[in-house]
Amino acid sequence: MLDMFNELDRARYQIHVVCKEPGPLTQELFRLKIPVHFVPSLDHPTHVWRDYRAYRELRRFFALNQFQIVHTHSAKPGILGRSAARRAGVPIVVHQVRESAVDESSSWPARFLHGQLERRAARYCDCMVFVNREERDAIAAKGWMPAENCITIHGGVDLQVVHPRHRPGQREVYRARWASSEEEFIVLFLGRLDHSKQPLMLAEIAGRLDKLRPRRSWQLLVAGAGPLETQLSQAIKSMQLDHRMRMLGWQDDPQSVLLAADAVLLPSVVESLPRCLIEAQAAGLPIVASEIRGTREIVVEGTGFLCPPKNADCYAVSLARLLDSPELRSTLGQAGRRHAEQCFDTIANNQRIAAIYESLLAS
Repeated sequence: MLDMFNELDRARYQIHVVCKEPGPLTQELFRLKIPVHFVPSLDHPTHVWRDYRAYRELRRFFALNQFQIVHTHSAKPGILGRSAARRAGVPIVVHQVRESAVDESSSWPARFLHGQLERRAARYCDCMVFVNREERDAIAAKGWMPAENCITIHGGVDLQVVHPRHRPGQREVYRARWASSEEEFIVLFLGRLDHSKQPLMLAEIAGRLDKLRPRRSWQLLVAGAGPLETQLSQAIKSMQLDHRMRMLGWQDDPQSVLLAADAVLLPSVVESLPRCLIEAQAAGLPIVASEIRGTREIVVEGTGFLCPPKNADCYAVSLARLLDSPELRSTLGQAGRRHAEQCFDTIANNQRIAAIYESLLAS
């Protein structure tokens, strides 16, 4: 979202952001002098009364400010925000599907309820923007919205900021910080430690890789924080993997950490278009990830390895192949960089969103 704001003409657009509570994002918004408004009842868990109160607050806020465009993100804010915006008389409503609240592993009642809510919410917007093609095609096929109003625009990164030419300098800085040699093979997990990312499987993968390559120099670094952080730390100790895994915690500059790695691992069960994998490709790094919707549009043939989401052996074998062959790592990384240049330029992609605004305003 912050990248998108950079492509909007601030002389033409006055930007406001609505979210639940203060945090790192709002600190950056304050720095950019973008007004931020809080709706504390906009909780993630479903709660009928609090959800209705959030809807009422959003509707009142939209009507009071007479916005011309409301652009919603995420699942619950998207459902409540689209309905509230249309009922408040906002002429243009855009929804961006970045991640799904449910996945194939969710219960049937949860998938059914979410589908009904999304189908109804689709009536209240003029355009839906998807970050991957599979999700866009699925919604268009269901007829929730005309296919021409369902548009795929990939996320992206600044390809000049995340670039292979920055790797030598960052490797030197972070390898010294980690007490790692230049030759040590560093695998990086970068993400929130919650169930969707399967962080507890990282210890299992490291254990399998340790059996495959017990005498080689390698480490799996975990950069991130979340509800499963303590459990993962306990699993590392109980499996006696302290010499193979290290918890780095929350990172204020994750791109720099990523540039110091040799490969990126992401064993998620649900994604839409994981930014850390886009950053990995932009940095020229090979990827080992789960074969699920979203990752399939990043890790195309020749840029890395895709594994069944719950198959620790497959992840370990793929990492062993990368560990054994610097030439393979280089080949996959270079192909990944070319793919990032073709698909994941944040400037070009966010200019397409600005063009959607202009088109809807004109019509």
